[in-house]
Amino acid sequence: MNIRLFLAFVLACLTCAFAGAQTNGGDIDGTLLDESGHPAAEVSITIENTSTERLHNATTDENGRFHFESLPAGEYEIVTDLGQTEPAIFEIRADRVVRIDCRQRPGVLPRKKPRCK
Repeated sequence: MNIRLFLAFVLACLTCAFAGAQTNGGDIDGTLLDESGHPAAEVSITIENTSTERLHNATTDENGRFHFESLPAGEYEIVTDLGQTEPAIFEIRADRVVRIDCRQRPGVLPRKKPRCK
């Protein structure tokens, strides 16, 4: 009888541990380069969930890198205050890290979407 109680306890502990480790969101790691190919430092990055229209903001570091974490799964669009090339839409999946590299093209208007891949 004691062994059954012990095994039930161990099973309950393992179930809780696995359930706690799961998340519904994904992360984005990206880099933004200016039109000459240099890192775009201190640039505001906004991503928008295309179905909920919820916005998330970040700023690039001195190497043009940016990071978003624990985003709900879904389709997102990226916008910067540098300028545009064409819309950049990408998908976030649960428990995944998406890598996005964006490059600004010359002669574009500010506050539009950069091209990302």
